[in-house]
Amino acid sequence: MADEADQRSDPQQRVPDHYQVRRHVPEPRGAHDGEWDGWAAQARVTPRPGPASTASEAPQPTRASGRLAVASAPVTGGGTRVRVANPRDQAESVVAAADPQSHITADDRRMGYEALGVSATLDPLSNSRFFWQLARRFALYFAVSTVISTILTVLGLLFTLSGGGDAMEATAVISLLIGVALLAMFLFMPIPVLLGQWSRMLTFQAPSAGSALARVRQSLDRHATPHDSLQVRALTPPGEERRNYLELRRGYFAGYVSCFGHGNDLYVGWTFWIHISPVRLFLMRIGRRFQDYTGRGDDMHQTLRYEPVRATIAALHACTLEGVDIATGGTPRSTEAK
Repeated sequence: MADEADQRSDPQQRVPDHYQVRRHVPEPRGAHDGEWDGWAAQARVTPRPGPASTASEAPQPTRASGRLAVASAPVTGGGTRVRVANPRDQAESVVAAADPQSHITADDRRMGYEALGVSATLDPLSNSRFFWQLARRFALYFAVSTVISTILTVLGLLFTLSGGGDAMEATAVISLLIGVALLAMFLFMPIPVLLGQWSRMLTFQAPSAGSALARVRQSLDRHATPHDSLQVRALTPPGEERRNYLELRRGYFAGYVSCFGHGNDLYVGWTFWIHISPVRLFLMRIGRRFQDYTGRGDDMHQTLRYEPVRATIAALHACTLEGVDIATGGTPRSTEAK
């Protein structure tokens, strides 16, 4: 009884509050200060008993149920700031900080064929994109031939009715010649079909556009990437200005590397195409029939046949990244490894 009376009479001695008691009790698994449902955790200020210490304390990281809780240094006003970090939100913050980006990142180097949009099959005889483009080309040429024949027929009929003589035979011959010319263009002109592409916008790197293509070409030469031709071509896309593109050709496949300024930023990318005419496709179909007879036309042989093309796509992507990385002031991976 005397001890209780002494405790009541001493105003300086405080009874421990619930926070002081809680500090000495192990936190149950799964408990944490903050929110965890995919949203960023909010900072929270908890009252601290007694005057704040003048000596600064280093933050002590603690782990609770897989979540990282970092206690910051004491703040003035007798409070301690506790913040709970969400690992997924941290990763998203890193990605957001890198976008927009001014240099080639590790994610660009790790992209696979699916992320680059490369078709599952590179065989023209099994590529649905090619047959859609073939049908589109046929419909276009057929429509043009029909319109021209109709116009010539109407003109010949009007000329004949006006008393100028029989012009129907002449218009029929002209229409036939135009149809033959369009048919020859359809059969022998290669049809470009997109197989894959990649692009990136590098912020405030427009001054590097002039040297980027040259660096990419040097990188392709340094890696000795197999090709039939490698040259810089000047092309004028519809509605755009004339630009230089780096063209790599191997057989009836072609890749184009683009590097040009877009305001103060640098656009860099590549596209990979099939260039094959309907006549060559027909001859390939005949050759495939003979391969079927000899046992070399099955899926295994044809898949292995186009693996070098996939290697060319991978080399084009790697050399584009390496060349642009050098042009923008970065360091290629081969140098970093040394």
